[in-house]
Amino acid sequence: MRCLLDEKRTRSSSIHENLREQIISGLREYGSRLPSAPQLCKSYGVGMRAVRTALKALKEEGLIETGERRRAVVVYRDSLMEQSADVQSILQRKSSVLAVYQTMELIMPDILTFCAQFSGIIELEHYDSTMKWTMYHRDSLRRWRVPSAFFHDILVSSGNPLLASLYTTLEMYGEAPFLTACQRSMQLNQYKFERQSVSYILDALKAGKPQDVRDSLTSHYRYTTPVWCRKH
Repeated sequence: MRCLLDEKRTRSSSIHENLREQIISGLREYGSRLPSAPQLCKSYGVGMRAVRTALKALKEEGLIETGERRRAVVVYRDSLMEQSADVQSILQRKSSVLAVYQTMELIMPDILTFCAQFSGIIELEHYDSTMKWTMYHRDSLRRWRVPSAFFHDILVSSGNPLLASLYTTLEMYGEAPFLTACQRSMQLNQYKFERQSVSYILDALKAGKPQDVRDSLTSHYRYTTPVWCRKH
């Protein structure tokens, strides 16, 4: 009985930590709704009790609001995007930040290519928004979240929450929200490239050719490493 209880706590803790990282990093924006409880059960491969426990913990932390028969709403505000960021402190850590981006370039193409085998691409939550994003120029300080959310969907579809948690954690340590925002004036052509590279990734995923998927992802990660990291 004790082992069973420990296992249930571990499952709910894993869901809680993964969703918390998504919210804190900005992947789940203020005012957006989390997937429904049944959808979370399906995504994480757990029972309703584990999901409800995780959501209760998030609510107690002040990250979400819940209501009867309504999907949870994110109420956490991303202070990093709303306040002036300490550029100097980030620059002082550029070596460690670059190491995170290099790690993502090294491992994420293989992981995402593997997980894509388990997902129906057009059925993913953020597929439609990502398609629209690649077609229309809608520059934004939060533009990094569009492909990021789609990649996260692919990882979750594998049924292994550890992979999705790893991805979110790498983005957080890589200062993804801040770096994309602060580079806006430095990389006028970068946004166009990002949209084109994600478009290539979508085409490869729909064609179902793993090597093409991996190649397009490798290219994407190689060229989205922050400019100042590559030049200094």
